[in-house]
Amino acid sequence: MRSLIFVPALVICLFSCNTQEPIETKVISIKGQQIFKDTQFQYPYRLHVIDDLLLIENSDRMEPFFETYDLLSGKKLNDFGRRGNGPGEFISRGSVFYSSEFMKLFIYEPIRNQIFYLDKDELNSTHPELNVYQEIDLDGFFGVTVCILDSTFVVQGISREYDRLQFHPIPDGKLFRRGAYQENLVQGNIEGIDRYRKELSIQGSICANNKLNRLVSAYYYTDLLEVYDLDEDRIIGSSEFTQPIQRIFSGNRLNDIARINRDARTGYSKIILVKDWIFCLYSESTVDEIIRSGMFSHSNQIHVFDWDAKLAAKILLDIHVYSITYDAKRNAILGLRSNPEFEIVSFDCPEI
Repeated sequence: MRSLIFVPALVICLFSCNTQEPIETKVISIKGQQIFKDTQFQYPYRLHVIDDLLLIENSDRMEPFFETYDLLSGKKLNDFGRRGNGPGEFISRGSVFYSSEFMKLFIYEPIRNQIFYLDKDELNSTHPELNVYQEIDLDGFFGVTVCILDSTFVVQGISREYDRLQFHPIPDGKLFRRGAYQENLVQGNIEGIDRYRKELSIQGSICANNKLNRLVSAYYYTDLLEVYDLDEDRIIGSSEFTQPIQRIFSGNRLNDIARINRDARTGYSKIILVKDWIFCLYSESTVDEIIRSGMFSHSNQIHVFDWDAKLAAKILLDIHVYSITYDAKRNAILGLRSNPEFEIVSFDCPEI
């Protein structure tokens, strides 16, 4: 099988650290089993569950970008999304997320600042038809990841003013708020923090809690997870940051390409929301180990946080995976692994 390395996009962020009171952290071990045993996948690197459908995102090196399967039978239903400038084609591909409120799958393209959508019914069709939902006027802001909070697109990214967040109400997409300026995010005396005002860092994923009006972000190649309260307009909690800042990046201008230190751990990657908890896949593998192996960064740890960014539990998987999603209908965690062929593993989700 051909090897593949997926390195997330490099963007600006600021790292902050809160001192937290020690709390008891549960350690829970769970066992998984392979599903879709007769299915041969291409190069999946993320997966999503939408009721009884499984959506596979393939690597950017592989077309089509998306494949849809019946989660119960394992039957492939369709595929869609190719590289190009035509209808249903992408120059680049960023966040992919489903909204039960709008009954649509949204796909964000950062280069053209466009959001594509696919109606839920189209996911079952033989030839799904992608449409451009809207173009977002980011006004010099480079968006990287997107989620939906209360009928609003929340775009996380960078600009020369060091915005962290922009808010664009659906459907017109006009900017109505900027948030989380860099000077408001310095918490604690972190060694090398001044360098972060100029240097590139690495962004992970973002999810929203509509009930609490909060966002959570986790950052690749770090131990940092942050919870941001939009009502208070500030970070209300963050995980303990243990990796030395100066060991991760080396750029010195906004548009530089950061060079990742090979000793940096992969750290946090995919966030999923499970009931009232934040589940985040965590890997202790270093960048050098990933490069030498020629594979994705596999992990057997899921860290569980509450919405104050306090670590509540560590889930230990008996099978290492590199991406996870939550199947709410069956209360299961699904994971991807390369063994060396690509497989999907299902774990019963534990009570926290």
